[in-house]
Amino acid sequence: MGTLSEIVKVFIIILLCFQMVSCGTILYPERRNQSAGRIDLTVALMDGLWLLVGLVPGIVAFAVDFATGAIYLPSSNTGQLDDDHIRTVRFDPETTTLAQIEEIICKETGHDIKLSDERITYSRVKTSEELPAIFSLAR
Repeated sequence: MGTLSEIVKVFIIILLCFQMVSCGTILYPERRNQSAGRIDLTVALMDGLWLLVGLVPGIVAFAVDFATGAIYLPSSNTGQLDDDHIRTVRFDPETTTLAQIEEIICKETGHDIKLSDERITYSRVKTSEELPAIFSLAR
């Protein structure tokens, strides 16, 4: 009977150690240090499941995820327009395809994008002075 007791003790210790770092903190380490936002329902439900194990593990799970910010969904902010880092790249819009524009953007910024992505909006501008107005409309 001593062996079963030892196995149960080790299992409980491992379970509690795993739980102490909480669900959201393990699954989404990139979300740490967020101060607020919309709560991720998946993480909240997983933390809530710890309440079934016991009141203390459930409270600890929520406390860790709220304290680290891992329970919040990532921010949807895309950044600020920085006038010092605007680059002008000229091309003929009549002869350049979307695939070629994607290649130009990738070459200039190092970011691989797909202009067919519904989350991306694009506008035709003639001068870089038009950019602040366009970015303020996009928000």
